Amino acid sequence: MGNLLRYGDPMRKTALVRIGHGEYERVLEEGWSPLDMEVHEQLVAEGSEGVINAKLEHHDKKDLHTYYVRHNDYSTWEAKRYLALTDETRLTRRQRLKYRMLTWPIFPVMYFLMSYLVKGGFMDGRAGFYFAVGKMAYFYQIQAKIAEQKKKHKPQRRETQIGETNTEW
Repeated sequence: MGNLLRYGDPMRKTALVRIGHGEYERVLEEGWSPLDMEVHEQLVAEGSEGVINAKLEHHDKKDLHTYYVRHNDYSTWEAKRYLALTDETRLTRRQRLKYRMLTWPIFPVMYFLMSYLVKGGFMDGRAGFYFAVGKMAYFYQIQAKIAEQKKKHKPQRRETQIGETNTEW
């Protein structure tokens, strides 16, 4: 919306790593999404990490429609990734926390309250509010898509003739 967000939940990225002391996560997607998700793979570093206290500015000039369409695809990717996770040790601390908290129905509201009220997103005005609400909706989408996928792959019982039951996928 043309405003620089200065408060709320800061986005952090690992920007520098010593050669041989980390690697990007490998996510086997098998056609989950038409998105170029390599941009969103996280660096998993060995050893300690430092912090560079410089701001990372991301100037996305696209409109809100494009933003929401893209995040609808991202939430589908996140849900499928969540269901495919087999080794949490290869995730960053923040990722492990996010994926654990995704199981809590109240998590999206907690994220909104933390980002908007506790971390001061309200000081970014209307744009800060819209961003916090959008992230809350994003986490609800991920939760709903996880539930949908689990239901699709859960055996369902159906009645057959004369009270017999049959289980099918």
